[in-house]
Amino acid sequence: MAVEDAPEIEELIRRLNDAYRSGDIDTVARSLSSDSATMVVGSDASEVARGRDEAASMLRGDVDQRPADAPGWSIEEIDAFREGDVAWATVLGPYPIGEADAIPARGSVVFRREDGDWKIVNWTFSLAVPNDTLQPGSPVLAALAVAHV
Repeated sequence: MAVEDAPEIEELIRRLNDAYRSGDIDTVARSLSSDSATMVVGSDASEVARGRDEAASMLRGDVDQRPADAPGWSIEEIDAFREGDVAWATVLGPYPIGEADAIPARGSVVFRREDGDWKIVNWTFSLAVPNDTLQPGSPVLAALAVAHV
């Protein structure tokens, strides 16, 4: 089998982002694999969810805590591919912070075809932080620092 472009995955990601932005977590949850290895990772260090139920709960909590009028992620670019029953994509676009600011964001998502439907087995979302802000003593690094054990 050869790797192919996957326009149906691009469309699915756009539909899921629209559902998420509108607060329709049930639609997003139905697209999560029921496999216990399913994992969703958000931008906050605490946002690591394993399994469909935990992932849906984390996403629901995220939606519940954001303002109702928050615009959400604006997807500008999706590179989606498939090979057999596995598909993956890289997603890029700005994530608005407040009224006038946005930070570049990206996501990586892996799907597996289950009973004829594409299901998310891994989704990672991150905010792009410029490398030069990650210098010792920088305010960004201080805000992001995690205690080392």
